[in-house]
Order: sequence, then structure tokens, then C-alpha cells
Amino acid sequence: MELQQVMDELRTLKHGYFPAEAVREAATKREEITPLLLAELERVADDPTLLADGKYMRPMYALYLLAQFREPRAWPVILRLFGQATEENHLVDNTGDFVTEKLAVVLACVYNGDLVPLKKIITDRHCDQWVRGACIRALVHITMLEWHPLAETKACISKLLAGELERNNSNNNGDAWTSLAGAVRDLRMNNLAAVVLKAYDDGLIDPSFMSPQKFHSMCSSSATTIETTDDCRCRLITDAVAEMRHWPCFTKPCRKAKTDETSAKKTVSSSVPTVMTLVAMTPSPATRPRSATTIPAPAAAVRNTRNAAAVYKRLTNHVTGQRFGGKAG
Repeated sequence: MELQQVMDELRTLKHGYFPAEAVREAATKREEITPLLLAELERVADDPTLLADGKYMRPMYALYLLAQFREPRAWPVILRLFGQATEENHLVDNTGDFVTEKLAVVLACVYNGDLVPLKKIITDRHCDQWVRGACIRALVHITMLEWHPLAETKACISKLLAGELERNNSNNNGDAWTSLAGAVRDLRMNNLAAVVLKAYDDGLIDPSFMSPQKFHSMCSSSATTIETTDDCRCRLITDAVAEMRHWPCFTKPCRKAKTDETSAKKTVSSSVPTVMTLVAMTPSPATRPRSATTIPAPAAAVRNTRNAAAVYKRLTNHVTGQRFGGKAG
């Protein structure tokens, strides 16, 4: 396929069809296509409303392909894009469950060594909570991959717990606090357990993520060295096709969104389904390929009603050795 053919094939969502050949061809044209994929992300970073189209898929392919390429030039662009996310502009909704399921991993894949913009998002109280939480998880991934000094990450986490992350219980910091608790656990920062337990008491962390009793028990264990084996590290993206091809929007007919009249605070169009709406439910473990660690799952209205704790628990299963109920492999 010619380069322009590949780009054309990746532009629009076609219900029940995944352009595997075009994605594979894109991967073979890495040098040629990388500037075009970066330009796609720059375009939506300049105007995030383009993602509200619902069928404009090229930026999603760009995210996964650039992650596969380990392209560091994507790092500042991705952070600029998602750093604009708020509860009001629906940017998180318009990208499906990408933020809760894969943003942290994609960021780890394209890390360029500059943590300043990442930390700025984490402490931005106006930014969407799901993006802030993903950035904290990305920091943990980068550290466990030994791409950033553990001591510096621990110092950053300590400052966040000491006041850099606001302690008020709001819609903009719930997932950030939950992800912070996960960071303390995963990085074996047992000396800060009391601070996290106080956050539990203040209602900042949902106990369904991990009960305060279990958290205290884990932090009271004799283990003080973090595990950096392959089973415990972040499972990086190596094959965009394997990551994306089993999304239900590619394997099932179009399902239009239905507004939950009783609980949804936002309205999802029933006439023009978004990418978020179409990436509906995660395939069962029996049908999901082992190479696809996580696949964007529930629709936007569903994601907005589930708690941050369940999300973080799923996203950090590579640390505990669990993978949707099975052992990581």
C-alpha cells in the first residue's frame, strides 16, 4: 500500500472492520509515517473538539503506533493534548476509555526523559482526574522500568502526599489519590503508609481499590525492594494490531449510545455514536488475546459512574501478577 492509502484507510471508523493490513503497513513505513502521525496528534492537540466527531480514528491509531515505535517526540504532544482535559470539555469521553486503560502505558512507551510537563498535569487541579491518575501511574511505570531514578520518584510522591496534591475531596482528584496510594504500595514506600491511611480516613481513596486494612498489611510486610522483573513491569505496547483489533467496535455491528436517564450527568448522542460509545465491553478472557493486556472497555457514561479504585486495580495488575483474574504472561 502507498503511504497515502494507509493514511486514508486509518482515518475513519468502519463498524465491524479493523484495517489490520493498513496498520501493519504503517508499522513497516515507520520513518515515512511518523511525521504524519505526529502531525495528527498536533492537530487534535490544537483543536481537541475534532475528536468529538466520533468516527475520526486516525489519532487513536497514531497513539498506538507511536507507542509501538517508542517515539519520544510524541511525549510532549500527548501531554499537551490530554493536559487540556476537564470535566466540561469531554476530551476524556471522546477518546473512549483510552485514558483509564492505556494512557499511562503509552506515555511510558514514548517517555523522552522530561518529567516536568507530566508533573505539571498531576498537580493541576483543573485537569480531569482520570488524566492526573494516569500520569501518576505513568511515573510509576517509568520508574519500575528503571528509566527514572527510584529515589527521585519517591521524593516526588512524598511531595504530592505532603501537600502538592490537594486534599479536598473533589471530582478532579479522586483517581489521582487512588493512583498515589497504588504508587506507595508498588514502590514499597512503607514509611508513608500512615499518610495514605489518613487519606482513606478523609474519604480521598475509595476502599474498593484496596481496603485500608489490606493496604496497611501490605505496607507492614518485610518487603522493601520493588520488583522489576518482566512479570512486574509495565507491559509495553509492541504490536498496535494486537492491541486494537479485538475492540468490539471493530468486531461487532454499530451500537448506538443510549442515555442513562437516571444517573448519567452527561448526554451521549444516540444518533452519532462516538468512539467511546462503540468501544463497548472488554472481550472475555477466553476470547481476548494474551498479547492485548488491556482493551478500552465501557462506554463513556458507564466509565463516569464507576469508581477510580476499580480502574487502578485493573491497570496495575501487572504488579500483582493478576491479569483480569489470570496470571500475567
